Amino acid sequence: MNNIDRLKQGIIKANNSKDFKSVKTLGAELRRLQALDTGGDERTMYGADKFNESENRTTGQPSQMQLNEGDGNFQGSFGGSMLQGAEDVALGGTQMLYNASPKFMQEGRDKVNNYLSDATGGAVRKMPETGGFDQYVRDDEKMFQDARTRAGRSGFDAGRLFGNVLATAPLLAAKPFQMVNAGKDVFNAANIGRGVAQGGTYGLSQPVYQGDYWNEKKNQFGVGGAGGAGGALLGNMVSRVVKPNTRGSVTRLQEQGVTPTPGGILGGGWQVFEDKATSLPIVGTAINAAKKKAQEELNRAAYKRALTGTGIDASKLPVGPEGILKLKETLANAYKDIWANVNFKKDAQFNKSLAELKEGAIGLTDSKLNVFNRVIKDLDKKISPNGSMLGETYQVAEKDIAKLAANYLASGGSDKVLGGLLKQVENLMRQQLNRNNPKYAKKLEEARKNWANYEILNKAGSAAGDQAEHGFTAAQLANAVRTNRKYNKKGAYATGEARMQDLSSDGVSALGSKYPDSGTAGRLIGTVGGAASMFNPQAIQAALIAAGGLGAASLPYLARKTTADFLTKRPQSAKAFARALRKVSPALGAVGAVGSQ
Repeated sequence: MNNIDRLKQGIIKANNSKDFKSVKTLGAELRRLQALDTGGDERTMYGADKFNESENRTTGQPSQMQLNEGDGNFQGSFGGSMLQGAEDVALGGTQMLYNASPKFMQEGRDKVNNYLSDATGGAVRKMPETGGFDQYVRDDEKMFQDARTRAGRSGFDAGRLFGNVLATAPLLAAKPFQMVNAGKDVFNAANIGRGVAQGGTYGLSQPVYQGDYWNEKKNQFGVGGAGGAGGALLGNMVSRVVKPNTRGSVTRLQEQGVTPTPGGILGGGWQVFEDKATSLPIVGTAINAAKKKAQEELNRAAYKRALTGTGIDASKLPVGPEGILKLKETLANAYKDIWANVNFKKDAQFNKSLAELKEGAIGLTDSKLNVFNRVIKDLDKKISPNGSMLGETYQVAEKDIAKLAANYLASGGSDKVLGGLLKQVENLMRQQLNRNNPKYAKKLEEARKNWANYEILNKAGSAAGDQAEHGFTAAQLANAVRTNRKYNKKGAYATGEARMQDLSSDGVSALGSKYPDSGTAGRLIGTVGGAASMFNPQAIQAALIAAGGLGAASLPYLARKTTADFLTKRPQSAKAFARALRKVSPALGAVGAVGSQ
């Protein structure tokens, strides 16, 4: 082995033992011998200290010392930082196993490591004489930071962070760590729990450089878990804006011309926050105005259900008492036109079916049978000797029987049996009328459905009382739907099949159940703030800044429909981006939290 080879071996051993002074001395001697062999100039012969620069001032290329020394070049570069970030995870895991092992196992491991170092001529780094693997990790960190300094790099290390993330990605991609229930509330406990698990695992994967190992490890887990939980929350919030999991209730309302507020569209915590913000000045007024507009749109969507086939545009109708009255007049006129053009005439099928009902009524108690017979007798009186009735006469007869049937059906016991028989009489009459007037059968069916819907709206409007300026609320409509026994089958509300229940339920979900605040609280806050500012010039400035912020927060509500389109309509690529954001946000939160320590 010649002198150059011996110097190279000496440099390796000195570097492994952290004898950097010897590394520098031997490196200078190595370069001197190499220069003599190649006829080099002063720069290569004497440049050990004189030319220790991070870049050649004239060419911008790495200096000769950087190329030859090998102790701060690639390791201190961006690529070296990436490798160090990946190595952190391996070191962190190994350090945990080391500290979790009994003393004799730690000593045994150190001896094996040092034996391998001797056997390979220093290719495997020796363990420090004291401090064991923990000191080894600290020395490794010092070497890396020295290399960064020599490379002229300092501050935030993006390369190391990137290497960290790449190394932990396979672990954090495991199924137990994945975000679930992405379409649910921002504060979904399952997702926050997984965020804590992701962040805590990332914290545990990092090496400990100082202090008591297990105390520091607990701190890393806590900080990482908190960062993961915060990242999960923030990621879910942002992803709901990037590509919201738009609820079906919101979509269905928009299809009917109802535009919920931003909080109503996003739901969950956003909706709660928006409701609380209604008491703030400026923005509270904007939120309440938007809520009232949405309420008016809900009323008109409901009006439309009662105007089928009439040719009346519900969007042009006023809301509140005036709107309900307009509905009533419109439907009454529609019925009037129909009754003027139809007539009722009994046929053999009607007579046979009515006779069967009379036989079925024999089982009633005497009092109930008398009621049934009296109803049939009153009907016969309204029918002329040739078995016919004019439309207007038929309308009165059907209305009386329908009302009586509904009353008995709402009662209990044998009353329900009588109510059922009377309901069948009503149905026989309707079937006969349709057979007599096939041309008007569809219009009759529409008119009946319209009137049934009107009665629900009339009840909801009555509940609004003196707050009916903007119509009834979604909750008032829902209550009218729930208590509507006349037109609903038994149990229909429980199964979601009650008349207009789809609209009322969607309204409660996306618009809320409360009547929009009048803004009194917000105006009161503004008034108090204004009065205070009169006595303090600094308060004036603060009030103006606050007003500007509140004004900016009002913009989404002033441009309500544009905001709704932005929150509910996205290109397909946004869906994938939002899904990815939900998945990585806990890890990013943990990385930021642990890295900031």
